[in-house]
Amino acid sequence: MGIKKNIQKLLSDPKDMRLEQVINIMRHFGYGLDRRKGSHYTFSRKDGKSMTFPSHNKKVKSYYLRQLKSDLAPYLLMEP
Repeated sequence: MGIKKNIQKLLSDPKDMRLEQVINIMRHFGYGLDRRKGSHYTFSRKDGKSMTFPSHNKKVKSYYLRQLKSDLAPYLLMEP
């Protein structure tokens, strides 16, 4: 699935998303996987921002997706 479809899915408030889709979105907005400890993934940017969320069964739950959407809101507005 392409980045535009992943972003559209995130904006539609899904119940959950596949981990690969979330990683794709994070990389698109300049985040890199900083570390992984058990089921928790921590992503960070060069400007010091970071996000951590758990992934169980390769799914990210809606609570964390809403948090991700909120944190990325300024960048999502700039997307064509």
